[in-house]
Formats: sequence, structure tokens, C-alpha cells
Amino acid sequence: MGSRLDPSEMDLWWLINCKKRNFKNGGNIYLYEPDMEDNKHIALRSLAETFDIKYSKVHIKKGEYEKYYSSVIESIKL
Repeated sequence: MGSRLDPSEMDLWWLINCKKRNFKNGGNIYLYEPDMEDNKHIALRSLAETFDIKYSKVHIKKGEYEKYYSSVIESIKL
């Protein structure tokens, strides 16, 4: 999807909810996030669980975004 799926993006969450209700075997949605422990990420994780989104934390140090994206791309290739 290529979005952070921020809780304020209600239109995307509405579409995800429609997919969950109407297309039970319609494939999975994956969400990759850097491993950071702040309240925003905790809320996002909770929403992901509610909508059966496959949530993965990628362990990186702050500022290592190239490593983060490379890791996510490798994960998707598998």
C-alpha cells in the first residue's frame, strides 16, 4: 500500500474495514514499521490487530532508514 496508515487517514481505514467485512479471502494487508516504542506506534499496532493486518516491526537505529527500507524489500521478496 505504501502508506504509514496513520490513524487520521480514515478513508484508508474505512476501505480496510470494507475489505475485511466483504472479502474474507481477499488476501492480506501487510504493515511494516520501524521498531520504536511511542504511543503512536502502540495505537497503530492495536488498529492493525483489529483489522487483521499483518504487522511487522523492523529493528533499526534512529536514522538508518536505508537499512530499514532494504530490510522491508527483502521481506517482501520472500
